[in-house]
Amino acid sequence: MEDNKKKVNRRDFISAGAGALAGAGFYGVLQNGQEGKQVDPSREPASNPRGPDPRNIANNFKQLKKHYPVVIIGSGYGGSVLAARLSAQGKQVCVLERGREWHPGMFPKDGGDLTKVAFNKMNPKGLVDSNIHKKSNVDIICASGLGGTSLLNAAIASRPEALVWQQKDWPKEIREDFANGKITSYMNKAQKVLASTHHPDAMKVRKTQLHKQMGEELGVPVKELLLNVNHTFDKQKNDYGVVQNACTMCGDCCSGCNVGAKNVLTVNYLPLAKSQGAEIYTMMDVSYVEKTKEGKYVIHYINKEDKEIEGVITADVLIMAAGSMGTTQIMMRSRFKGLRLSEALGSRFSANGDIMGFSYNGLTQTDILGHGLNKRSGSTSGQAIMVYADYRSEKYDPKNVDLMERYLLLDGTVPSALGPMVSKAFAAWALANSSKFSDEQMKKVRRDLFDTAEPDTDGAINNSLIFFACGHDSSNGRYRLDDFDDRVHVVWPNVINEKGFQTINREMAKYAKAHGGIYVPNPRMTVFGHRMMATHPLGGCPMGDDAQTGVVDHYGRVFTEDGKIHKGFFVVDAAILPRSLGATPLLTVSALAERIADHINSDHTLRI
Repeated sequence: MEDNKKKVNRRDFISAGAGALAGAGFYGVLQNGQEGKQVDPSREPASNPRGPDPRNIANNFKQLKKHYPVVIIGSGYGGSVLAARLSAQGKQVCVLERGREWHPGMFPKDGGDLTKVAFNKMNPKGLVDSNIHKKSNVDIICASGLGGTSLLNAAIASRPEALVWQQKDWPKEIREDFANGKITSYMNKAQKVLASTHHPDAMKVRKTQLHKQMGEELGVPVKELLLNVNHTFDKQKNDYGVVQNACTMCGDCCSGCNVGAKNVLTVNYLPLAKSQGAEIYTMMDVSYVEKTKEGKYVIHYINKEDKEIEGVITADVLIMAAGSMGTTQIMMRSRFKGLRLSEALGSRFSANGDIMGFSYNGLTQTDILGHGLNKRSGSTSGQAIMVYADYRSEKYDPKNVDLMERYLLLDGTVPSALGPMVSKAFAAWALANSSKFSDEQMKKVRRDLFDTAEPDTDGAINNSLIFFACGHDSSNGRYRLDDFDDRVHVVWPNVINEKGFQTINREMAKYAKAHGGIYVPNPRMTVFGHRMMATHPLGGCPMGDDAQTGVVDHYGRVFTEDGKIHKGFFVVDAAILPRSLGATPLLTVSALAERIADHINSDHTLRI
C-alpha cells in the first residue's frame, strides 16, 4: 500500500462514526441514569448481597458528627494519604467522599454495564464522571467513588524527570526539596505503601514486545513501568488487612479491577486510616465551604445515599482533596459565597500533555483486547499499560532540553467491556473505506463486523495498537464556573495545536507505519469537536510563591486574596500542581501529600 493511503481524513471518519464510539466510548463517555451490576460471585462475593457489603469500610451516615478537628473532602491520593498520616498521630479525622464504595466484581464487564455506571445528577452512584461542557475546550474524565482516580487509572507509578522539578513554575521550596532529595524520599515512602512493582511477565505479551521492537527501531529505549498491581500473592491479606488476588493480566485495569489485584486506595491508605480511627463517609457531595469569624470551617453537603439530605458540619482544619476539577469547583462556589481566595483560582490547568492514538488493522496480532474474568485460550492481554518508550532518555537525545519534546509513549489495552463497541465501530469505518486496506486486512475487518458479537482474536481490532502518552503542555487552561449549571469548564483556545500534542501525534504515526496499520489520532481532537480529553487534569489551585502566582503555597496552605494564609485550610491533590509532569501524576500527588502531612503533624499552632 502507498503511504498516502494510511491516513484518515475527516470525511471518511465521519462517514462511519467510528470515532464517536471508539474515542468517547473508550473513555467512558456514556450517559445513563442507572447503577452498575453487583458483586461477581466468582470473586470475593458479598455474603449478603441485599444488605451492606461486608467489604465496606465507610461509616453509616447516622454516625456523622456535627464537628471534627479535621475534615478531608475527597478520597483520592491526596486525601487518602492525609487521612492515614493525620489519624496515625491521634487526630480525629473525617473523610467525605461524593461517590460510593466499589469492590472487585462490581465494575463493568460488558457494554450494557457501561451505560449504567455514568455519574450524573440522575445517578450519583455512577463510577465515570464525564465533564463534557458545551463551553469547554477540554473534556475531563475522572472516577467517582471511594479511592477516587485509583479506581479507573492504569496504576502507573512514574516520576517526573529532574528537569521538570527545576522549572520556576514550582515554589522555590519545592525546587530546593527536590535538589536536597526530600521529594525523592517522599516518593519512595508513598511507593512503599502503594506496593509499586514491575510485572515479571511484562515483556511476554505481544503488545509490549511490539512496542519494544518499534521503539528500538526508532532509536528510543523502551522500559517497563512500575505498577500498583499485586502479582506476588493470591487470596491473602496484604499489609493492611485486605484480601487481594493475584493479577491475571486481564487488561481491565482502566474500567475497574474485578480480579482484586489492583492496589487501589481502598486496599492501603484508606484501610490504614480507618484502623487508626478515621471516619469515612460516602455519598457526601460537598457544595461549598465557609469560614466563621472564629476561624472554623463550615462544610455544606448533600448526602445522596437514598434521598437527598442537606446538612452542615464544621472543622478546625479543612483539607480539600476532591481532585483538580472537584476541588476547584468547590473553591469557586465558595468564593462566590464570600470565601476570600486568590485571584489565581482556576488558573494553570494542564491536561498533563496526555494524548491517545491508534494503529488500526496492522500486520501483526497484538492481543490488545482485554478479556476480563473470561480468559481466552492462546491470548493474554497483559495489564492495561505495561511499558513505555522513553523520549526523556539521554540515550534518545542527550542535548534536547525542550520539555515539549520529552514524554513517555505508552502501550495500551481495550477493556473487555469496550471490546465489542470499539471493534465494530472501527470495522464499520473500514468497510466504508475498503480501498485503504489489502484483501487480507479486509477479511479481518469483516470478522469483527459480522462473525460474532465478541471481537475475533484474529480480527482487525486485535491486530491494532493503542498508544497513550504523558508529556507536556503550556498549562494555560483556566477553569470557569458556569452561572447556569454551577459546574466548572475549561477555557483554553487552540489547545489542540500546542507543540507538545503535535509532536507526540507525529511520533505515534511513525509507530503505526512500522506496525503496518493506519494511524488514527484521537477522534475527539481531529473530527468531533476539536477538543482535548484530559484523564489526568492538573491545576486550578496551583502552588505559588504568593497569592499573585498561586492559590496555595508550597505546603498547600490556602492564600487569601491579599496574600495572607487561611489558618488550617489546605488543598492537597492534583489541583495544586502548577504545570504538566511528563509522567502520570499519582506518585507526585502522593509524595506532596506525604510532605504536607508531615508539616501539619509538626505544626503545633494548628488547633487539632
